[in-house]
Amino acid sequence: MFSNKPMSQRILIVILFLMALIVSGCGNDLNKKVVGIWKVDVNSIPGSKTDQEALKKLQDARIEFKADGTIYFTGTGNRTGKWFLHDHTIDLAMANLTDQAAAPSFIVSDDGLRIRMTSGMVGVDLIRA
Repeated sequence: MFSNKPMSQRILIVILFLMALIVSGCGNDLNKKVVGIWKVDVNSIPGSKTDQEALKKLQDARIEFKADGTIYFTGTGNRTGKWFLHDHTIDLAMANLTDQAAAPSFIVSDDGLRIRMTSGMVGVDLIRA
């Protein structure tokens, strides 16, 4: 394969191959970090936290991102769907949701330790449960 090519072309092929391996592996690491059960970081809730009942519901709510691409919401209305990671954005396809635009949006932090969930005008951070 390499015997008829000059040394510079061989080196270039090897470098391109290694770069492709590195780039293709980056997304997988973040994807693996997302998989698991997440909860709302109460400290990230904006405004006053005087409604103790609503606060308790948020504290008890869980979102599970499964490795097979399934997502489960529990605690604030059980819902299921599929999730797809594109760069740092998690796209959802929710089951039994007539308006997909009503689904929350998710942005994963660079280190994969936090997920910013936004629904409407309100955003909160998710942390590992």
